[in-house]
Amino acid sequence: MHRVIYIDILFCVNFIIDFMLLLSVRKFLSLKARYRRMVLGGLVGATSSFVIFLPPMNEFLSLIIRLVTAFAVVFATFFPTSRKSFLKAVSAYFLITFCFCGACIAFFMLFSPPVAIRNGAVYIDISPIMLVGIILACYIIIRIICRVSGRSLASQEICLLVVENNEKSVKLIAKTDTGNMLKEPFSNLPVIVAEREKLEVVLPSEISDYLAKTVSISDTSCDYVSGIRLVPYNSVGGEGLLPAFKPDSIKIILNGKNIESEAYIAVTSRRLSESFSAIIPSEIILN
Repeated sequence: MHRVIYIDILFCVNFIIDFMLLLSVRKFLSLKARYRRMVLGGLVGATSSFVIFLPPMNEFLSLIIRLVTAFAVVFATFFPTSRKSFLKAVSAYFLITFCFCGACIAFFMLFSPPVAIRNGAVYIDISPIMLVGIILACYIIIRIICRVSGRSLASQEICLLVVENNEKSVKLIAKTDTGNMLKEPFSNLPVIVAEREKLEVVLPSEISDYLAKTVSISDTSCDYVSGIRLVPYNSVGGEGLLPAFKPDSIKIILNGKNIESEAYIAVTSRRLSESFSAIIPSEIILN
C-alpha cells in the first residue's frame, strides 16, 4: 500500500518539533541561543526529514544519519560553545527527544493519524487544527520537563550580582537556584557560588593562596583557614570544600530593583555555565 507524502506537511511538522526540542534544550541547560539560531537548527532538522524519500536503509546507516543530524542541529543552534557544553546539549537533545517520542505514542493512540516512518524520518498526515494542537502539546511538555527537572530559567531568575570588597567591585551575571542550599556553618548565612576568574579583582589574598594549594576532599573542617571559611558541598559530581569570604557589600539587581544581602561568596575554579558566572540561593531573593 502506497501512501502519499506531502512535502510541505513533512517539512512543517518536523520543523515545529525540532524547534520545540531546541527550546527545551535551551531552557533545560540554561544556554544562550537567539531565536533565529533556533530557527536555523529547526530548518536543519526539518531538511534532514527528506531522507524519507530515499531508498530504504539498514538500521545501522539510519542510526548514523540520526546521530549526524542531531550533532548538526545542535551545532547550528548553539555553536560557538565549549566542547563539554556542546556534548551536554547533544545529550539533552536526545533525552528530550525520547520524552517527545513517548508523547507522540500517546498522540497516535488517541487520534490514530496516518503515519509513515522510513529511514528514521517520520511523516504525520494531519490537519491544520491538529498541527496547532501539536504546537500547544509541545509547549506544555516543555513546561512540564523544566518544572519537574527544576531547570526552568524564567527571566526573573537571571540577575546582576555586584560584589564590593576592599574598595573594589565586580559585576557578574548570576542565576538564582533553589538547588543551592549551601550555608556557612558558623553564621548560617547563605552562600553564593561564583567563578574565581570573575572575582579576581575583589578576592582576598588568602583565597588565592588557598586555591593554589592541593586540599584533600576528605578534610571536612569548616574552621578558619588563613582567615577564610571553608564551606562543605555535596553534589552529583562529588564532594569537597569551597573557600569562602564575606565581602564588604553584596547587591543583587533584579528587574530594576536593588536587593542588598548579607552572604558569603564561595569561590570555584570551575566554569558554572555559558550564560552565568554565579549561583545565588533563591532564599536571598525571596526574603
